[in-house]
Amino acid sequence: MAILILSFVLLTVGPDLRTTTTTTMHSSQLATAAIHTTTTTQAAAAAAAAAAPMVGSTLATLAYLGAFATHFGSQIWMTFVSGLSLYFSLPRHTFGQCQQILFPKYFALNAMLSISMLIIYVKYFLSGWTTAAGVQMGTLALTAAIEVVVRLYLAPPMLRLMHEKYRIEGAIGSGQEVGSLVQGDLVECPHYQRIHKAFRRIHMTIAIGNMIVLMATCLQLYFLALKIRIS
Repeated sequence: MAILILSFVLLTVGPDLRTTTTTTMHSSQLATAAIHTTTTTQAAAAAAAAAAPMVGSTLATLAYLGAFATHFGSQIWMTFVSGLSLYFSLPRHTFGQCQQILFPKYFALNAMLSISMLIIYVKYFLSGWTTAAGVQMGTLALTAAIEVVVRLYLAPPMLRLMHEKYRIEGAIGSGQEVGSLVQGDLVECPHYQRIHKAFRRIHMTIAIGNMIVLMATCLQLYFLALKIRIS
């Protein structure tokens, strides 16, 4: 599945990336030749104008902004509102049952949105290799990669470990505490401790990945703020 997703993205954006590179190189060559003659300078100016950043269609702009807003909103809600509210309001096992439904859908949705933003950006808004364009493409690609990896390779084993962990805890009547973890006699159980540590390790990796994606999304928000004028 990961290979298919990567192949789809590369086949979709690859031709546009090659076209952009060729256009940028041609524009640079014209700019260099412009030093010698006035006529060449005029030709270079015309070429630069032709290679100016493309104005994306209204539909593409709406799609990009809609995907970004949905992606950023779901991150804020899941990270700072839903997760914390449920954890400190529900019994721990009930909270886990909610998360096992929300987690895969959350990362699947965000991965699709990130891939969509990457494709739209390359096809409609990328016109030359500048530092800003490179940073935006890099953050979009990083965001999509992290979310795909989490959804395909980290969330499933974490949920399997959680089910096994909850099964053992349920056998001794643990897991009904709210906003805390009470292990009781399981502190002395090596099998449970191995499962618990593996669960915590994967959960922490996912949390770090989610925070990296959130920071990358905030960087995208910064670049959007540079382009949008509110009057």
